[in-house]
Amino acid sequence: MRGACSTAYAIALVCGVGCGSSRPQVRIEDPGDGEDHVNAVAAPPDAEPMASAQRPAIELTQLIPDSTERGRWPLGMATHPVLEPHFDVGEALAAPGVGWLELCGRGIQRRHLSGNQDPVEYLRAWCSALSHDAPDAIARLASLRSTVVRGIRAALWLDIANILADNGDARAATKLIDRNHLEHEVELLDIVAATYVEVGKRDDATELGQLATEADHSGVTDCDRLARQIVIADRVKQEQLLADLRRSRFVPCAPIEHELRCWLYASTLPAQCEEYFADRKLDAHYGDVLWAFQQWPESNTGTWFLWWRIGVSASRAIGIAGAEDLALTALDASLRASGCDTQHLIEVRKVLDTLRKEPARDPHLDARIDVMTVKLVHLTELTTELCKRELAAPR
Repeated sequence: MRGACSTAYAIALVCGVGCGSSRPQVRIEDPGDGEDHVNAVAAPPDAEPMASAQRPAIELTQLIPDSTERGRWPLGMATHPVLEPHFDVGEALAAPGVGWLELCGRGIQRRHLSGNQDPVEYLRAWCSALSHDAPDAIARLASLRSTVVRGIRAALWLDIANILADNGDARAATKLIDRNHLEHEVELLDIVAATYVEVGKRDDATELGQLATEADHSGVTDCDRLARQIVIADRVKQEQLLADLRRSRFVPCAPIEHELRCWLYASTLPAQCEEYFADRKLDAHYGDVLWAFQQWPESNTGTWFLWWRIGVSASRAIGIAGAEDLALTALDASLRASGCDTQHLIEVRKVLDTLRKEPARDPHLDARIDVMTVKLVHLTELTTELCKRELAAPR
């Protein structure tokens, strides 16, 4: 291009090892300056031209594991904190259809039955909880651990956990747990931890999770508990715990570690998802299209450098639904943000040429590639001033 300045980006688009792979890859030539140039080019100077592009509507969110749910373990998907009995005490007291609040109001908790008194004691515990007397409520529920009444035993841990979370923090919970000799009930401790997560008290959840770990003398590392501790930690702690788990090489936890690694780094280091994708027998290049998708600027506006990187990443995943549309949209924006810099236009052309030769490409998008290629050739034949005018013209 006559009069155009040229920026010396040492970049080449090459095929895979031995050209056995048709996936385009970026090779960064080492300029010999001792700097790290792997997978990146020098950031452009300030005041670079900008271009806008709407991200294509493709569905990729299902690829990213939603590990936040692991913070709720061992609670089921439909189980949420609620300050009410998990056992139908009205039915047990021959008062079907009558709620526990009404039973407390009637004073049924003070009755003495000729048969099993446990349902009444259970009701009395909840009447105490209603009066915000958590110590009495926990003591009465804890005394029912050996009950033979069907349904009460299954409800106890959830009931106790909800009352403890409503009553106060981890310190208050620990006091009541110790007072009622529940400190070795690992299942309960895990449920209390998960309940604290549900009510937004992550520090308390971490403390209860640690108590559960200390109380668990099974000799088996509980992968789900480790996952919960990682999910609810702050970012620095998450990275530390995840690194510790990876170094432990504890085989049963490997799939969870792969999932958490992808969850944590998907938006910045898509390569960290490779093992997660392999576990699920997914194409490893999902990581490339995932990175491109998530790096799309929220403002839909970016520089040549940003759009070029997104386009190159998405171009590695051709054959995966939506990848080519993502690549071409980003490359078009890169062209428009090039500032008519010769080297910028050359790099965009290289990616387009590689895409055109990709056997897995979508033939319906060939016309877009051809139009962009013709436009690139035309722009390179213009002076810088005419080129910029053309790029600035309404689309």
